[in-house]
Amino acid sequence: MRKIYKKLAKKRRKRNNSRKLVFSIIGILVFVVLGGIGVNYFNPRLNMNTMEISGISEKSSINQEDLKKAAKETFDFTYSIMGTKIETENFLTSNQKKVSSLMERFPQIEDIKMKKDSNGNIIFEIKEKNPFAIWCEDEKCSLVDGKGIFIRDYNNEEEFKNLPKIEKKEWVITPEDKTKVMEYVSKINQILGKNEYFKQQTYASFSDKITLKGDFSCILIFDFNEDISWQLEKMEAILKMEEYINNLSNFEYIDLRFKNQIIIK
Repeated sequence: MRKIYKKLAKKRRKRNNSRKLVFSIIGILVFVVLGGIGVNYFNPRLNMNTMEISGISEKSSINQEDLKKAAKETFDFTYSIMGTKIETENFLTSNQKKVSSLMERFPQIEDIKMKKDSNGNIIFEIKEKNPFAIWCEDEKCSLVDGKGIFIRDYNNEEEFKNLPKIEKKEWVITPEDKTKVMEYVSKINQILGKNEYFKQQTYASFSDKITLKGDFSCILIFDFNEDISWQLEKMEAILKMEEYINNLSNFEYIDLRFKNQIIIK
């Protein structure tokens, strides 16, 4: 009799636990639905189906339809109850976090301003990143920002011809290496950006060095695996000397890779 009683009690506990689990799930679903209804009642739902996008240039690499689809996925919350699909605003995440999430999916975007008109229609004002340099790899060139992130293809547009041009030579480059290359180029450009002899800067990126050619044939050589600060100090010092800066066309290279000396040929 005791064994039978224990089996019955065990079955009752299982049924009770199952009921509790079912009621818990139903309770969560009801909370989500009521929460969504409450938010939409006190704060009219953002109408993502009629959203507008502004600020994207004709030559942009950002596809407006892809952006709209991503925005809808980010701002809307979709779930199913007993086979019925329910779509409501994602009220569990702030709009600021949604915008940040959307920007992560489109690295070409620098900023997004979200506005809402009186009908609840959303307007996204897009600010694209400004190109910092022209990155060339395998004979294909693209515009990149200061971190080397792709913005769009470069098609020899006149407006970008004076940007630093960086040619990746034959070596396997990692994202970290590319970021480091951009950091070096940025620091060099900060010093030479207004130098009349380096209005056009062409860099070559190797695994062990970075070279720079300005408006003359003379090449500056930097050690890629060493701190660039002391190399920049030597570069500034040598380019302040008239005997060198005024005769760059007469030199083949200025090698800055050796700490205690500068090799000029």
